[in-house]
Amino acid sequence: MGVIQRQGLKTSLVNYLGIVIGAISTLFIYPLDWDIYGNIQYWMSTAILLSPILRLGSTSLINKYFPHFKQKGIKGFFSLILMITFATMLIMSTLLFAIKFALPYISSSETINKFFEDSSFYPAYILSLLLISLSLLQRQSSNFKRIVIPEILTTFSLKLVLPSLVILSFYEVLDLDGVFYGLVIYNLIVLLFLLVYAKKLGALDLDWSVRKRISPKLKTDLRKYWIFGGLNYFGTILAYKIDAVMIGNLLNKTMVGYYSTYLFLASVLEIPFRSFDRISGPIISKAFENNQLDLIEDIYKKSSRNLMVTGLLVFGGIWLNMDYLFEIMKNGEDIRMYKHIFLFLGIAKLFDTLTSVNNLILIYSKWYRYNLIFLLLLGTSNIILNIFFINRFGIIGAGYSTTISIFAFNLVKSLFIYNKFKMHPFSKKSYLQLLVLVAILAIEPIFNLEFHPVISVMITSLTFGICFLSFVWFSKMSEEINSTIKGFLKKIKLN
Repeated sequence: MGVIQRQGLKTSLVNYLGIVIGAISTLFIYPLDWDIYGNIQYWMSTAILLSPILRLGSTSLINKYFPHFKQKGIKGFFSLILMITFATMLIMSTLLFAIKFALPYISSSETINKFFEDSSFYPAYILSLLLISLSLLQRQSSNFKRIVIPEILTTFSLKLVLPSLVILSFYEVLDLDGVFYGLVIYNLIVLLFLLVYAKKLGALDLDWSVRKRISPKLKTDLRKYWIFGGLNYFGTILAYKIDAVMIGNLLNKTMVGYYSTYLFLASVLEIPFRSFDRISGPIISKAFENNQLDLIEDIYKKSSRNLMVTGLLVFGGIWLNMDYLFEIMKNGEDIRMYKHIFLFLGIAKLFDTLTSVNNLILIYSKWYRYNLIFLLLLGTSNIILNIFFINRFGIIGAGYSTTISIFAFNLVKSLFIYNKFKMHPFSKKSYLQLLVLVAILAIEPIFNLEFHPVISVMITSLTFGICFLSFVWFSKMSEEINSTIKGFLKKIKLN
């Protein structure tokens, strides 16, 4: 856990700094032009949806097979990944454009045809190619236990670029096309920096003759996992990320901007989870390679316990301050009526955090094919649920469908892992965490202060933070967090 904790903590700190910038943007900048912000989020969401179609599972091969190539001393692993990725992108792009041009003649579905509109499709397609390239370098860096710098170059820098583009659009320096070109230039710059960083790490393992040194059996295994990885990630997108795309198609881009504000707030809960998930991937993969199930179970339980504590702290801080945030936010009244989107998404993210690294355990085990079955079933049901709920309840309906999908997916995975490995992430402390969540929901109506909203946020946050951390300390909900607090207190006394 040492490497995981160090890299995870550093990445979380970077992401939380990004969240501060994102919060300022959400409160004061994005509401200046909901339409531009909605278009950007629609492009990005559609690009994420297209990514697994264009590359299939080439990027998933990086963490899965890196330990094997390293252990066997086979040179040129990253060259192999590049060849597979670019060949896949060429083939799938050809197929995708063939469908795009043929669709008007074979489909009368307004929703499907709207997805392929030139004004949205081409920007999303180009951004998707760039996201795939960035993902390759990020994942390869994680194999070298380095995730902090890539996180700064990608996620953190995006928090600075997006509000800048919205401001430039608001003051009519850029039109919609100019905003798109700005996104492309930004991604190209990040890609260049990631290439330089990967070279410095020694991660650009290039040897184009690598295919000659791979056994037929390994080639078959790579091919199977390549297909599985693509379908697996595509299923994940359908289960987790399809909501913004469907809002844009079934409603309008402005509503995507509204919904994305709540998505941003909910995403704050999963920052520590994403950091630990990224650095845990190569370690869990290697543990399966060496049959170290005890190590996997240790990561499973500790990450669940610790990440849930941080998730509850963040969830409570946001939910209890929600009404004050609307008062502070520029044009906050535009989205106040949709506040329960955060409640549903937030609780779903907490359950995702509680079930911890179950996704990594499943996809890096010999049972990885079952994850695909679960994902495709849930992804399909999520599309159906989104169509039903969005048409019936508007953007709040997207929150309903995504929450149901996340709960169902994680429950099925956790039960499957327990059945196959006799391990689960829960403990007696999980009941305490559930009690804290119920308490947060129960006390929310009580926090109705009538001071200036900024003062109200400060009082509410301080009160909740002290009460929550005191409960964590005295209940010993997390030994690791208590140990961190003890170390902090010792440093204060020494000073």
